[in-house]
Amino acid sequence: MLTLKPVHIHSKRNIVILKNAKGQKDRIVPLSPKILEMLRNYYKVFRPTTYLFEGQRAGMTYDSRSLQLVLKQALKKAELQNLLLYIGSDTVMRRIFWKVELTCVIFKNY
Repeated sequence: MLTLKPVHIHSKRNIVILKNAKGQKDRIVPLSPKILEMLRNYYKVFRPTTYLFEGQRAGMTYDSRSLQLVLKQALKKAELQNLLLYIGSDTVMRRIFWKVELTCVIFKNY
């Protein structure tokens, strides 16, 4: 996630290509239209140069510890505190992103 580049997002096909994912293999992951719209808005505001999510200096990746802290704050606000115990590994972080997106869809339908 942190080394994701804008060229890895294929908006016409609604997919993301993850380079060197688990097992050092490239993965193709579906991208929901809602997340795609959010990424477009993010890109318009921040105009990343190299990586999609850059740190304080242009061209540098966002720090993984910073991402963990942001996720913890977001989970507290979303009242998903039971997931806080598991934040730390990349696999768990991917599961949290999926659960947060699923939760947003569920709440939207109510």
